[in-house]
Amino acid sequence: MVRRLLLVLMIVAVAVTTCFYFAINYQRPLVTVNVVDDRGEKLELLRTPERIVVLTPSAGRLVALLQPDGRIVGVSDDLATLFPQAESLGLAEQVAATRIVAMRPDLVVLGPTLVGLSNQLTDSGVKTFLLAPESIDQTLTGIERVGVALERSSAAAPLRDQLAQRLQDVRDKVERQLDQPKVVFWLDDTFRYPEKDGFIDNLIYTAGGQNIAALTSETPVFTPADGLLALPDVIIGPQTVIDAIRVDPRWKDIAAVLNNRLHPLPDAFTLVNWDNLIDRLEVLYEMLYAEGAQP
Repeated sequence: MVRRLLLVLMIVAVAVTTCFYFAINYQRPLVTVNVVDDRGEKLELLRTPERIVVLTPSAGRLVALLQPDGRIVGVSDDLATLFPQAESLGLAEQVAATRIVAMRPDLVVLGPTLVGLSNQLTDSGVKTFLLAPESIDQTLTGIERVGVALERSSAAAPLRDQLAQRLQDVRDKVERQLDQPKVVFWLDDTFRYPEKDGFIDNLIYTAGGQNIAALTSETPVFTPADGLLALPDVIIGPQTVIDAIRVDPRWKDIAAVLNNRLHPLPDAFTLVNWDNLIDRLEVLYEMLYAEGAQP
C-alpha cells in the first residue's frame, strides 16, 4: 500500500514538473508590442506586425528609415516610390477604410491629416498608430514609439538621438542670449497668428522668442494696429505684409524695423514634420537673433 502511494506521488510530481517546464519554455507571450500613439490611444499587438499599411508622407519617410524588412503591404500613392513592393491604395485622403480592412493588416501607421480614418479603422478592429505630434518633445517621443510599434527600436534610437542633440544645441544657444525677443508671427495676410501652446508657438518659445500675439490677444486675429502697440523686436509674415511694413512710416521707430528683423515667412514653414522639425527651429533661431545671435 505504501509503495503504491509513493508511486502515485512520484507520477504526480513528474507530471507537474513536466507541465511547469513546458509552460515556462514554450508559452507564447501575451503582448509583444505595448505603446501609446500621439492620440494617447494604447496599441497592443500579440505578435510582431507582418502586414503593415502606411499612409501620408511624414509617416512613410519615418517607417522607411526604420527599415521594417519588406513588411509594408499597402501605401498611399505618394509613398509608392519608397515602397515599390507594396500595393498603392490611392491618395491618402481618399483611401476608404473598408479597403484597408479588406487587406487584413496587422498595423496601419498614419499621419496627422488622417485622424478620422484612424478612428474608423480602430472602430473596425484594425490596429492603428497615429503619428500626430503637437510639440517638439512629442515629435521625438513619436519616433521612439513608432520604433516600438514596428519592433525596430534599435533603428529608431539613433535617429531620435541625432535630432535630440541638434535640439539641445539650439537650446544651449538660446540660454546664452541676454534677451527674449517679442515676436509677431503672422501666418497669412488675414493676420492670423500661431495659437498659444500650439506647435508653432512651441517652436517660437524653444527658439528663444515670445509669441506676443498669443500672449496678449483675445481674438484669433492680430491686426497691424495690434502689432504696432506690441512693439515687436521681430516680425515674421507673408512677403506682402513685410513689404507693406517696410514702407509704412508708422513702423519706422519699431525695433523690428530699426534692426532689420523683418522676415518673410518661408514657403510651407508651418508644415512641420519629424524630418524638418529641427531645420525649422534652427531657421527660426536665426530669424530671432540674426546679427545679435551668440554662436
